[in-house]
Amino acid sequence: MILKNSNLLARTISALVLIGIVWLLFHLGHGPLKIFVIAVTFLLQFEAKNLFFYHLNKKSQLILFSLAALTTMLGLQFSFHLSSILMMLAIITAVFSSLRHFPEFSSAEIAHFLNQFLVYLVYTVWLPGYCYLIVDKDPSLFWFSFLLFISLGTDTIAFFIGKKWGKTPLLPQISPKKTAEGALGGLVGALIIGIIFYIVSPQYPILILILGSILGSIFSQAGDLFESLLKRQANVKDSSQLIPGHGGVLDRIDGILFAGPVIYWIMLIYESLV
Repeated sequence: MILKNSNLLARTISALVLIGIVWLLFHLGHGPLKIFVIAVTFLLQFEAKNLFFYHLNKKSQLILFSLAALTTMLGLQFSFHLSSILMMLAIITAVFSSLRHFPEFSSAEIAHFLNQFLVYLVYTVWLPGYCYLIVDKDPSLFWFSFLLFISLGTDTIAFFIGKKWGKTPLLPQISPKKTAEGALGGLVGALIIGIIFYIVSPQYPILILILGSILGSIFSQAGDLFESLLKRQANVKDSSQLIPGHGGVLDRIDGILFAGPVIYWIMLIYESLV
């Protein structure tokens, strides 16, 4: 009981500190917030290398992390859309070309590695790139706020609903503790958050916000499940121990990564209507 209470205390304190940091960054403006998004991207790339390439040695993991960080820096100079995909393909081609000169690697091993590396790049470069684009293209920061509240709200509400009333396992082979009741509760909670956003900012169409709430919540929960799958494959509980009571950076933003592209396109739909 004491251990459980101390973990809850650490979790609460860490959450309050994170909320304070994000609140401060919102008030400082776009520049510091974009730098923060980039810094978080590098951190999640560093953590994710242990989940994707747990079977490789530390030196190989650092090389792959460096390639992902380089791709992010290149993407910042252009766009996180087509140009980033082309850069990813160029890096993969270069890696593939170098591996062909090592006879100890079979074609099947090379194909498996490249598949992992491609997913790693999409997960740690392309997806967080949408979060950067939302901040960059929205002067009001409304849509970035919407993304954070929908994703983190879904996660928090699903956790407490599942803990209190959860009985039906959602996907026990991936995440034994997640329940269908928790997932539904998270979705309903996201809808309520979307309605609150409409009440506070009625200039945004209610149907757009409801659509963003539903899709954002669904994709956020999918992102949570995907990271659970990665951790199960790597046989670890958390992506790191960076945040007391929460695990790693990736453990906190896994849902945001998947919801980011959805909210970005919802933002573009709204802009096309006004």
